[in-house]
Amino acid sequence: LDPKNVEAHDMKAERLAEMGRFDEAIAAAKPQQLGGDAPLVLQGRVAWVEAKRGNYAAAIAPMQALVAVDPTYVWGWQQLAEWYNETNHSEGYLEAASELVRLQPFHPVAFMMRGEAKIQTGDRAGGKADLREALKITPGFSHAAAVLFDAHLADLEIREARQALAVLQEHAAGPEVAVKQIQLAVKVNEPEAALRSFVEVCEGMGSSPYPLQMALNEMRDAGWEEKAVRAMRETWQGGGPFHPWVPLFWVESAEGEAA
Repeated sequence: LDPKNVEAHDMKAERLAEMGRFDEAIAAAKPQQLGGDAPLVLQGRVAWVEAKRGNYAAAIAPMQALVAVDPTYVWGWQQLAEWYNETNHSEGYLEAASELVRLQPFHPVAFMMRGEAKIQTGDRAGGKADLREALKITPGFSHAAAVLFDAHLADLEIREARQALAVLQEHAAGPEVAVKQIQLAVKVNEPEAALRSFVEVCEGMGSSPYPLQMALNEMRDAGWEEKAVRAMRETWQGGGPFHPWVPLFWVESAEGEAA
């Protein structure tokens, strides 16, 4: 390892942090060969390592100081935006995302982040406009479409919610999209449409219980739990593919407990 190669030290610190060896990662980002005046890249990596192990207090302030020194430090603003969002600091998220839009005016992620932050801080119209801009730049940007769908659905803008859902159905099919189909069906009181999407989740593959749990909660809250429980039993016992958590959730239902 070249003692003067900043990129090599940065990469080493990143790899060590990915392995959970955080103290070693910080040491790698502070090589003695470079003296006490570490370059901005390595100072940013130290902050990133702290965030990686969940110590956001030790990550955010140093990174904020770095972008103050160099306001064009895109990677620093990206990390701050993510960290502020993860720590539910919506105003900080908006500030960082706005800087990203300034620095990357044609980047869809920047507009997605600022749109999400605007919605979190109460500017719902402005947030939706930013999310639409992200989709204009990259029409298949599913994350932006998902956030836009949630915003439109929460505001009972059904036509616009359907449009955002259509983007997800085209570019990001899967159980998470099926859950959003259920959410829309609940809003417009279409139990059969919700049931079809719930069966789609039940027949899907994957190891996480999250989509099935979300789908079941939506069906339960809408008063359609009986339909959902029957669908789980029929999917599980029907001989076709089923999500590995289907029998477990069915066993926990009233029907399963009575069987």
